[in-house]
Amino acid sequence: MTIEFTLPDIGEGLEEAEVIEWHVKPGDRIDRDQPFVDILTDKAQTEMPAPGAGTVVSLGAAVGDVVKVGDVLIVIDDGATDGASTGGVTDGASTGETADAPAEQATGGEPNDTGPARTDGRRAKAAPSTRRLAAELGIDLSGLNGTGPGGRILATDVSLAAAATTASPVAAVTAPPTRSTPSAAQTTPTTTAEPGPVATAPAASTTAPVQAPTPPATPARRRTPPPNPRATRSTELTGAQSTLGQMPFGTHPIRGIRRATARAMDLSWSTIPHVTAMDELDATELLLARSRAREALADRGGNVTPLALLLVAVARGLRRYPMMNATLDLADDRITIHEAVNLGVAVASERGLLVPVVRNADQLGVVEMAEEVARLSAAARAGSISTDDIAGGTFTVSNYGSNGGYFAAPIIRPGEAGIVGFGAITKRPLVVDDQVEARPVIPLVIAADHRLIDGDVLSAFQADLADSIARAITLLVG
Repeated sequence: MTIEFTLPDIGEGLEEAEVIEWHVKPGDRIDRDQPFVDILTDKAQTEMPAPGAGTVVSLGAAVGDVVKVGDVLIVIDDGATDGASTGGVTDGASTGETADAPAEQATGGEPNDTGPARTDGRRAKAAPSTRRLAAELGIDLSGLNGTGPGGRILATDVSLAAAATTASPVAAVTAPPTRSTPSAAQTTPTTTAEPGPVATAPAASTTAPVQAPTPPATPARRRTPPPNPRATRSTELTGAQSTLGQMPFGTHPIRGIRRATARAMDLSWSTIPHVTAMDELDATELLLARSRAREALADRGGNVTPLALLLVAVARGLRRYPMMNATLDLADDRITIHEAVNLGVAVASERGLLVPVVRNADQLGVVEMAEEVARLSAAARAGSISTDDIAGGTFTVSNYGSNGGYFAAPIIRPGEAGIVGFGAITKRPLVVDDQVEARPVIPLVIAADHRLIDGDVLSAFQADLADSIARAITLLVG
């Protein structure tokens, strides 16, 4: 008997999902609850478990295809009959004939490669973009030890492996033994490359005179621009510097996070009239409060960044100015003032920009906020973020200062009234008691939906945030 498993509604308002990666192919044996496909829904990547055990008959879509709720994802033969199809359907409302087409037809002609198997029998963990890079460079993922969370293979691991395998054996023989240092584009502070194979020279004859090794030719000097400290900081923080802003020449289909982001930003910019306010704020008290909070969290093995304090300030400000925590629906001529303050926090990951949500953020203290942001950020970068963790945001904070940016114009997420952006804390000349002093300064930018937020409300909210940051030590209370 064959079972057709359709795409279920696994989240609020889910209408479609993109197929990111198949873990099985036609003819494979599959167990009940075994993950068989990764799908992307509203920026959350989810593994779908098999509804039952059996043999995979066909797949309903190719990698990169968008399937609607109710569309067939996979057809499984559970062996209950002698291969006769009954057209059974599970977890969906659609019915139809069982797909009996070969794999090439069922997947649009694309192979269903699930990736190389590791020597321990487990499948190598890597994102589709990392697999493509490995294929282009001729790197076998099964032989790599991933440095990402849970042993996940990152693009940096592939790049370093490629660099090691392309090292010249002649140079290894003739050059004095030196320890090579990866360039800034090949390493991060948290990633350690494994040494590649080193060629050795054959043993010298006992009768022939031994000659000193020939020094390598001095390479031609190349004029290179000085390193950009902001770019270096950016790559250190994202952990994906080998692919940051990089794509091969040519035309590429829009897939995954980039497609979801493109659609959301197109909707936002074409439908929301943005009004923006900005300021530069003295961050002296903010850094002092951060030091106090770190002392409080030291016993719990965590860390507090200025972002945790800023999020607490934003969340409490939204409680005092609830219009900034609202949603406008022109189709029904309705404004919804949200009771819960659910802060979205933009996180750069290897797959693209994700926005996990800190729920009831106005009820969290600084230490709890720091721990929750650390948990969500780690899950987002590891690709294990759940649908629940990215749904239901009411306002967004973008910390582009972590990438070295100073001023920017953030774009509002559809369905929200505004977004706050914080730049990098930098020393600037400020007038304090009629004297010019060098003080740490943090730039603040707020964008609001002008259909909903008037200038006086925006200015009042901006002044509230400025006051909270100027008296940041009070954020540690409550």
